[in-house]
Amino acid sequence: MARRGEIARKVTGKRTVKQVIAANVDIAFVLLALDNDFNVDRLRRFLYQLSINDIKPVIVLNKADKTNDVDGYISQLSDFDLPIIPMIATEGKGIDVLLEHIKPGATAILLGSSGVGKSTITNQLLGREVQKTQAVRESDDTGKHTTVHRELFVLKNGGLLIDTPGIRELQLWGTEEELKDNYEDVAELVSQCKYTTCKHGDEEGCAIRFALQQGTLDRSRYEAYLKMQAELIALHKRTIVKDRLANAKSFRARKRQKRDEMIQAREDLY
Repeated sequence: MARRGEIARKVTGKRTVKQVIAANVDIAFVLLALDNDFNVDRLRRFLYQLSINDIKPVIVLNKADKTNDVDGYISQLSDFDLPIIPMIATEGKGIDVLLEHIKPGATAILLGSSGVGKSTITNQLLGREVQKTQAVRESDDTGKHTTVHRELFVLKNGGLLIDTPGIRELQLWGTEEELKDNYEDVAELVSQCKYTTCKHGDEEGCAIRFALQQGTLDRSRYEAYLKMQAELIALHKRTIVKDRLANAKSFRARKRQKRDEMIQAREDLY
């Protein structure tokens, strides 16, 4: 059966290697904690990776008791036009709403950095403690790696749940074209620029610059797009170099094999 619903990333470090986080996923809950973990740029990166394989995303704002302005956080995410679930996982608040998104037979995954409450949510959904939980450090709200490997659980409603280790650094794996599909508004503006070689700076007739000045394009969204675009272009270049080296190595191996076969053939004649 062909793999579907794949979530992947580039491995951390300098190696150009794809790491599959999970596969056959239908819905992904991207967790942000309403403390020092709240990071819109990291959310954008998760949403890009999910969009590549048409995985339905749901934003979960855990630790809603850590702020008096939950609505303010929600308003920051309104442009994503996605379901948003405020939650206090330790008290079970919001668990029922989350469970409604997991249909019988569907596979869901919890994604987010360490300490956002993935293990607590897993325990609440299952109605028993199957995952160990640890408190975050009060000094910086940093979580500890409680879950150290991926686990699959069967929920009472027949759905499946994958709990994952914390992901603080999500290095992208994909293509620039897939990014454009995720940022159709930016791609459309680029197509409207007067010159195809427009660098979106001071050039005459730059649709990007005009949209930024008019406020019709959010600057933080555009800057996030540029950052991810640069990362994907660099990934593409490294992949090309890696493939060339692999092809050269394979060619040398075939050449050595052919030489050895010829030597063996001559020896067999005598």
